[in-house]
Amino acid sequence: MNYIVISAILAIAVLTLVLGFALGIFYRKRSYEQSLDAATQTAKGIIASAKKEALLEAKDESHRYRKEVEGELKERRFEVQKQENRLLKRAKKSLHLNKNKKISWKKSPL
Repeated sequence: MNYIVISAILAIAVLTLVLGFALGIFYRKRSYEQSLDAATQTAKGIIASAKKEALLEAKDESHRYRKEVEGELKERRFEVQKQENRLLKRAKKSLHLNKNKKISWKKSPL
């Protein structure tokens, strides 16, 4: 009977050891999956944030470039307007001089 009790205790010990080992593996796997899910969610959040930031940066850059181009265009328009005014003054001056100039019709010696 002594052998039966010892073998029963030994069987219970082995069974407990196997069951503890299986439960440990299950717990470890579950814990790993949870941390993997948390890391995946964090990575997705970081990626989404980076996309938003890149989009905002691109919009800002586009806005700065547009302002720069508009400024250059305004400056060019101003220069063209100045040139047009100068040409108009020259044309008016030229017309005024031509009106005051007496035109004589001389016959050519030929």
